[in-house]
Amino acid sequence: MADQTPAVTPRPFSGATLHFEDDHVAIWEEVFLPGIPTPPHRHLRDYIAVSLTDVDLRIEPLPGEAPESATSIVGESQAHPQAFRRTSRRGRVAHVAVTTQGAGHVAVNLANQEARMLIIEIKGSGAEKPAPRSRQGDTA
Repeated sequence: MADQTPAVTPRPFSGATLHFEDDHVAIWEEVFLPGIPTPPHRHLRDYIAVSLTDVDLRIEPLPGEAPESATSIVGESQAHPQAFRRTSRRGRVAHVAVTTQGAGHVAVNLANQEARMLIIEIKGSGAEKPAPRSRQGDTA
């Protein structure tokens, strides 16, 4: 049986523009056109998502992906194991934590107008997080 996993598109892909990058963060603007899915892509770093417009997205994890965990309000966190809807008002901020394998998905804008978000990737997190080091003198 053939592998059904779609190929993952690296950034930048159509609709994603890198605005700033340094040793700590990479800041992308993503534009989601109505009804047009993004290419399958993988977030390798935890990120902060800032809604520049009202947003109504359907997030469809790639086959075999671990659940994504998003915190929209301090103390409120949800794991999303299957396709889910992410809505937010302009100005809303969410933190998305990814696993050490990253988070692969496709996003579809369900609204009738374009949606825009800033994605602030935190370098050294998620799949880039260094493995814990054993301390000298620790025993197994």
